[in-house]
Amino acid sequence: MPSTAVTSAARSSPSSPPAHQERRKSRKPWLTCDWCGAEFQRLLMNITPLCDCWRFSTPPLVPDVGIVASDNIVAAERAAIDLIDYRNLIESAVPEELAPLGTEGHLLRRVWGKDPYEQVRAVVDAGLGSGEYEMEEIL
Repeated sequence: MPSTAVTSAARSSPSSPPAHQERRKSRKPWLTCDWCGAEFQRLLMNITPLCDCWRFSTPPLVPDVGIVASDNIVAAERAAIDLIDYRNLIESAVPEELAPLGTEGHLLRRVWGKDPYEQVRAVVDAGLGSGEYEMEEIL
């Protein structure tokens, strides 16, 4: 990874249900990170405006950020979204079909016109975890 990349661990808040710990005990070992014990990882690398399932792609919108890991899937997702910062936008990577970008909110909202936090709010409302986290930087 480039020297500007950051590896981070998002830890769930103390108010998170203890069920996370119980589920961890029952998980198969290859689903849990041996190094930090996290069950959910998000790799924030090669973030492009188009889905990576297409047969082609565009250059990344932002430099590689690193890895987010947590025992709380909601906290991991929110931390990942929080780390994608429009101030790091590589403007030459924006396809002309998506230009000009919007001017309000998160970078992904500027690209697609949709709030990337909507999914986080929905799973919090469904009781699947907490969106609160503390960032611990690990280099």
